Amino acid sequence: MMTIHECDDILAFSNSFTFQNISNYKYLAVTFSARNGAAFGYNYFTSRSIPAIFISCKKNNWWHSEATIKVLDIIKEIANKSGYEIITYGSSMGGYACIHFSQYLQSSKSVAIAPQSILEPKKTIDNRWDQETSSISYLFDEEIRISKNKVLTYVFFDNFDALDKYHAESLIGGNFKLIQCPYCTHSVARSLSKDNLFSSFLLSLFRGEEANDAEMEKYFSEIYKNDRKAFLNSIRTRTPEEIQHELEILNEIYARKESLDFEESYMLAEAFYKANYLSQSLTVSLDSITNYKKKAIPEYLILKHALILRAYMRTQ
Repeated sequence: MMTIHECDDILAFSNSFTFQNISNYKYLAVTFSARNGAAFGYNYFTSRSIPAIFISCKKNNWWHSEATIKVLDIIKEIANKSGYEIITYGSSMGGYACIHFSQYLQSSKSVAIAPQSILEPKKTIDNRWDQETSSISYLFDEEIRISKNKVLTYVFFDNFDALDKYHAESLIGGNFKLIQCPYCTHSVARSLSKDNLFSSFLLSLFRGEEANDAEMEKYFSEIYKNDRKAFLNSIRTRTPEEIQHELEILNEIYARKESLDFEESYMLAEAFYKANYLSQSLTVSLDSITNYKKKAIPEYLILKHALILRAYMRTQ
């Protein structure tokens, strides 16, 4: 590991394959961290001997700082001297960086997972981070930057997540390939990290191979079936009759309920409630509250539990 640059805003470091000329890859991965996040994709690229530079943003300024430009200029110089082509990679705030800085880096391709696209308060409907984004001195006009993007950018997002869908559909005019991953929520990266085909897709990019877009679209439209949380998120939207068909799987998950996080418990409770299995629903609904790690329990967890409890009491 070698530090490329560090300051109050940014930390950038490389893995050992970037400068040792022992890799079989002509591409350099440049990854951007998510909000409050550590280096993104370190284990994936390093375990496969892929040259990579990892950029972590120490402040949640969505990369709008002169430090970002300085780091990117250093990386461009490294790539030019070493003969690398660049592929950028990031999720959420890191995906935002992929959207807006891949062309500046003269990248060959980019992979952005659940990215934000437009955050300037007067131009976006996404107000989740207003306290941070309202104080940013924006380096560029986001809409213009998007429209002029010529780098082929694969955007993986949950088309049922309203805000992630908004950001994906705001990518107008540029060279973006939208890949829908329904029911995976904003945590699409979690689902993709467990998936062998996504791993193979990434690897193929660094081998210079072309992706089969039609096959990718079909496969990732059903990726939720391979991830427990995404599967539960899909089940809770179904009719009672459809849930009955998945009852064997739901009971298997219920038998391992101690391994569920609060969101999974909440989703399973909703599915059991719709199918009128109120005892099981009540149990995992309570789990969703007791497993919540922060002090202030969200109102939706409490309201859902009260609804299930009333329904259960009527049966006694």
